[in-house]
Amino acid sequence: MEGIMTKLTPSVYTNARRNPHRTKGFTLTELIVSISILIITLGLSTPTFAEMIERHNMAQQTDELLASLRFARAQAVNQNLDVYVCRAISSQQCAASTARWADWSDGWLIFADMNNSRTFDSNDILLRQHYDTSRPFLLTINQAGRLRFRYNGSSRNLGFYFCSDGRTGTIKNRKVTLLYTGRTRIQTLTEKQLPKACKIHTNGA
Repeated sequence: MEGIMTKLTPSVYTNARRNPHRTKGFTLTELIVSISILIITLGLSTPTFAEMIERHNMAQQTDELLASLRFARAQAVNQNLDVYVCRAISSQQCAASTARWADWSDGWLIFADMNNSRTFDSNDILLRQHYDTSRPFLLTINQAGRLRFRYNGSSRNLGFYFCSDGRTGTIKNRKVTLLYTGRTRIQTLTEKQLPKACKIHTNGA
């Protein structure tokens, strides 16, 4: 065994002396190929990243609406009066009237109707406002008029639809259903399950 080791040692030593500057690394060609592959990979993953952002935004806005509806219902019960959710046209003003399938994308106001006028005026109390013209999704509702929560927490059956424009792929659209009891539930919708109003607003057709 000692004899074998003795014979190998000079060979290894000789190779090391013949290549004193040899180092491990990429050649220029390998570097160019690696960069090209990286660029292609990033290009393919861009839509996926965009979809991830859109899903996050969709979930965030859905949660915001759910929180608002629960807040309005709780205020109606706690204060023993009618609380309204109306389509906002500014941070301090409700739309004069709201048709079925109107665009609620800019947001909504929540107010306590102190004089039973069913409209937001100087006698009422603005409880919360969610007005933002930069919302990326269409929000529409399948009923006309304002939304009212009664003193006992009840309301009326209706559905809010969050509609994606489909530019980033297969984003699931969402529906928030408000039940007569004032409770809510959420579900995802395929493109085929969307109401016609969503397609008109997002496609402009």
